[in-house]
Amino acid sequence: NMKLEAVNPRNPAEICVASITSVKGRLMWLHLEGLQMPSPEYIVDVESMDIFPVGWCEANAYNLTPPHKAVLRRKRRIAVVQPEKQLPSAVPVEKIPHDLCPVPQPDTTGTINGRYCCPQLYINHRCFSGPYLNKGRIAELPQSVGPGKCVLVLKEVLSMVINAAYKPGSVLRELQLVEDPQWNFQEETLKAKYRGKTYRATVKIVRTSDQVADFCRRVCAKLECCPNLFSPVLVAEVCPENCSIHTKTKYTYYYGKRKKIIKPPIGENNNMKSGHVKPARR
Repeated sequence: NMKLEAVNPRNPAEICVASITSVKGRLMWLHLEGLQMPSPEYIVDVESMDIFPVGWCEANAYNLTPPHKAVLRRKRRIAVVQPEKQLPSAVPVEKIPHDLCPVPQPDTTGTINGRYCCPQLYINHRCFSGPYLNKGRIAELPQSVGPGKCVLVLKEVLSMVINAAYKPGSVLRELQLVEDPQWNFQEETLKAKYRGKTYRATVKIVRTSDQVADFCRRVCAKLECCPNLFSPVLVAEVCPENCSIHTKTKYTYYYGKRKKIIKPPIGENNNMKSGHVKPARR
C-alpha cells in the first residue's frame, strides 16, 4: 500500500493519489483514489513518466486530486523529484530534513547548513529560449523550483528543460558536455522519451550553493538560450541581458556556439596567386 502520485489515464490533465496494490518485475498495479467514478486498477512501468513521488504536485504548484479519506499532510516538502532507476520498494523519495536545509538567506552561502542548499531557481518565461527549447512548453513550466538540496533542485530543473525541448535527445547530448574541473559535482542519470524511444545520459550536477549560478549560466550557454532563462535571478519585465532584441543568429554568436571559419583547401590560394583558374564544370 505504498503511495505515489499518478496521472489519471482517463483524464491526462488530472493527477491523483495512487496506491500500489501489486508489483511484478518492472510492472506496478495502481489504484487511483479520490475519483468520483471508481476506476479499475491499471498497470504502469516503474520508470513511467506518468508517476511521481509523493509531494511532487505540491513542489511544482500543480493541482492534486485528494483521496476521500483524510490523510495527514506534512507542513512542507522541498525539491521532490521523480526517482530514477529505483526498485518498486524504493518508491518514496528522499525527504530533506528542514533543519539540514533551511530556507537560504543571503548570508548563509558559506555556512555549513547552507552550503548544500540551492536557492530558489526561477524559470523566466520571457527570456530567449534558443534553438533547442520550445518556448510554448517553457511557458507551461512552473515559475520557480526550490529551495532545497542542490542536486535535487537542479536535477528537477534540468528534467523540465529536457521535456521542453524540440528533440530531448539533442539536449541530453549537450548537457553531457557541461563540466568544470573546479566544480564539486555529482553525476546523475537523466532520461527523456521521444517518439517512442527512451534516451539516457549521465550529467554532472554541482553540489554546493556557491556554484549554482555558474552551473545554470553554463547550461544556458550550451543550449544557446538566455543566461537568465533559468537562474537564481527573477526577471520581471525586461531581462538584464536584453535578450529580446537578438535574433537567433545574432544571439548564437554572442552567447552560443560561434561558427567555425572554414579555411580554403591547400593549393587553392596558390592557384589564385599564379593567375590560373580552373574552369568550372558544366
